[in-house]
Amino acid sequence: MSKSTIRVPIPRNPTDLLTLAALIYEKHQKDGAKSPLQTLNDYNWTDNGARLAEAQVLDAQAKQMAKDLEELYRQRDLLVTPIDLTVRSSRDNLLGIYKANYKKLGDWGFVVDDSPRAKKTGTPA
Repeated sequence: MSKSTIRVPIPRNPTDLLTLAALIYEKHQKDGAKSPLQTLNDYNWTDNGARLAEAQVLDAQAKQMAKDLEELYRQRDLLVTPIDLTVRSSRDNLLGIYKANYKKLGDWGFVVDDSPRAKKTGTPA
C-alpha cells in the first residue's frame, strides 16, 4: 500500500476528538519515557494532558446542558400552545369588535399592516 492511499483522519466532532486524544494520552503515559511523543515540542502531552481532562468535563457539562435545554423548550412549548390559541382567538374577536377601525388592534399590542400586498409574479425566484 503506497503512502498516498493511507488515510488517518482526525475527528472534527469535539467529543470524538477528545475520545481519540484520551486514547493517545493514555498510551503516551503508559509508554512513559519510551513514548515516541516525548519529543514533541510546541504541542505536547505534558501541557495538554491537564487540558484534556478539563475539556472532557466541559464537554460532558455542555451535553447535559443541551439535554436540559431541550427539556426546557419542551416544557415551554406545552405552555405556549394554549397561549397561542388564546392570542389568535383574541385577535379574531377584536377584529370583529373593531371591524370599522382595525388599527385599534394596535392598542392591544398587535401589529396592524394595512399596506397593499405585492402581486405575485408567475416566475419563481
